[in-house]
Amino acid sequence: MEIDEPFTQDCLTEFLADDRNVYLTVHIDGQLAGTLHAIGYIHPAGQRYLYVDEVDTDEAFRRQGVATAMMRTAREIARDMAASAVWLGADDGNDAAHALYRSLGAQEIEPGAICTYEIDPAHGNDGGA
Repeated sequence: MEIDEPFTQDCLTEFLADDRNVYLTVHIDGQLAGTLHAIGYIHPAGQRYLYVDEVDTDEAFRRQGVATAMMRTAREIARDMAASAVWLGADDGNDAAHALYRSLGAQEIEPGAICTYEIDPAHGNDGGA
C-alpha cells in the first residue's frame, strides 16, 4: 500500500510521540537527501524487532551512501532497543535496494507478498473479508 499524501506536522508529532517509532533524516548541503521510518515492536514470545517501513533517498543523492548511513543508524537504534533483528522489505525488481541490503550483511532475503486489507471507517467495510 503506497501512501502518497504528504506528512503533516500533527501526524509526524503523533508518530514521534511513541518512543518505539524511528524517523531518520539525512541532509546534505542543506537539502533533504533521505528519510527512513521504522517501528519497533515486541513479539508475544518476547523478541524485539525493528521493522523498517520505508527507506527513501532523493534521486539527486543516490549512490552517495545516504541509504547506507540510515540503515546503519537504524541497526544501532535497534541494538539500543535490545532488538534481535531488523526487518524490511523491498519491492520485486528493485535491484538497487536488494544489492544495498545484501552489501550491508542481510542474513536472509526471502521472496513474498505483503497483503493489505483496506479499512473503510465510514462504512464499516473490512474489504470483503
